[in-house]
Amino acid sequence: MQKKIIIVVIYFVFQITSGCSTKPLKPSTSHVDILINENLAFLLLPAFAAEKNFSLTQIVQIKYAKKHYDFITRLEIANHSFKLVGLTGMGVKLFTINSVDGDYKFETSPLLGSELNLAYLLADLQLTYWPVDQLNPPLQNHHAHIEAYTQQRLIFHHNEPIINIQFSSPDRWNKNIIFKHLKRNYTVTINTIEMEYL
Repeated sequence: MQKKIIIVVIYFVFQITSGCSTKPLKPSTSHVDILINENLAFLLLPAFAAEKNFSLTQIVQIKYAKKHYDFITRLEIANHSFKLVGLTGMGVKLFTINSVDGDYKFETSPLLGSELNLAYLLADLQLTYWPVDQLNPPLQNHHAHIEAYTQQRLIFHHNEPIINIQFSSPDRWNKNIIFKHLKRNYTVTINTIEMEYL
């Protein structure tokens, strides 16, 4: 019952905020290289073709050193396109990330501040969710690779583990995730509260 109430509240929050925001969003467009470890660059990948188009509503918590970020996200993957919208708990839009054909457009609100880099967040999501056979070739060019297990992904650089991703279930899309960067004192916790096919 509580889960249904949360989903209804989030639905109405998205409806209210989809047409307006208290602060303007600042756009930028780019192909992006992310430094996910010392001397390990990762070029953000295009959205992949999922077997079915779907959306996820999730609660995301980021802890980095003494900094904490909490927000709600709506993620959609459909027809080689990708969209991620982030909201505060009060329903104010913080950011939007769009991708078509590998070109990413980032829109941010001043409320987000400058310390949370959306490109890094997107790299974390891709390392978590994207198919391993798409992730490994560019990583292997930099002496890195992913080892995937039923409920875990380990990312190695020069044969040393640098990122540990734990899934609460073999169905990684529809469950809870803990992403830990073992070198940077950085953790992302993702709790999925709704998944629907489009």
